[in-house]
Amino acid sequence: MDAGALNGLVEYGILGMWTLSLLISNHSMKGNFQQRYDDLNKNVVDVVKKNKELAEENQEKLEKALDKIDEGLNTMKQKYMEDKLRAELSFKETRV
Repeated sequence: MDAGALNGLVEYGILGMWTLSLLISNHSMKGNFQQRYDDLNKNVVDVVKKNKELAEENQEKLEKALDKIDEGLNTMKQKYMEDKLRAELSFKETRV
């Protein structure tokens, strides 16, 4: 606000001073609001980054767990096939 506008408000006396105080109050509230808004945005960005990191860590752990499950299933299949072959050989030997 320029000096001419301020002088004009002062010329209105109490009403002008009250208007000036409202303008100053409004200006400071805007500044406070903007600071809080910026802080909230920063907090949201930080939370989103943290969640992304946690999701990536969980994805890696999940992939490792799935790999171990696949290895275990393959081992079980192989063991089952070996047992089945042994049983078939044993059955053939007893028949002969």
